[in-house]
Amino acid sequence: MADPYTTRLKQLVDLVEEEGWNDFGFLLFRTYYNDETLWNAFLEAKDQILTEAITNAPQESGLSRITDKMFLKQVSNEALRDITPEQVAIAYRSLEDDANGGSSEDRLEPGLRTNVCLMVDEECMRSVVGWMNGDGRSVPFVKAVDVMLGDEELGYSGVFRVAIASLFTEFFVAQVECGETVELVPAGDGVWRGFV
Repeated sequence: MADPYTTRLKQLVDLVEEEGWNDFGFLLFRTYYNDETLWNAFLEAKDQILTEAITNAPQESGLSRITDKMFLKQVSNEALRDITPEQVAIAYRSLEDDANGGSSEDRLEPGLRTNVCLMVDEECMRSVVGWMNGDGRSVPFVKAVDVMLGDEELGYSGVFRVAIASLFTEFFVAQVECGETVELVPAGDGVWRGFV
């Protein structure tokens, strides 16, 4: 019998293949623009972390069949400087609305229509740099923003931290399957690392 981690990965593979998605993943909004060196360090480390997580996945999970479909669509524009999580959610919804009525090249792929979008602020960038510098206590993370933030009463802040390493291997399926996004919020002020 497969371990729970391998089972979760198989669920992801099945979901992507059954839905026939060309791309799946998250929109990633950059909100901090005061340090290009820090941003570039974040991008480099993020890619390394994601690659390691994918490479280390059990072969029997079938994850290798869908790795070319994994996509973090970066939304980076000075107009997003220092916007709040609520404004990030509004920006996501406007992109989704544009995609619904836009031309085919503007369309947001179904696999990118998620319950959360991601934001990267200075704190996220520094979590990655801390990890790169060998701080064993630093968990590289991004912030998940409930896409309904500012549109519905959520019963929580609408934003929480998610370990970059778990984004594709566990978090994508978790946010699809949860009844409400609040179910994923880690206890205290922690970082969502996965179920297993």
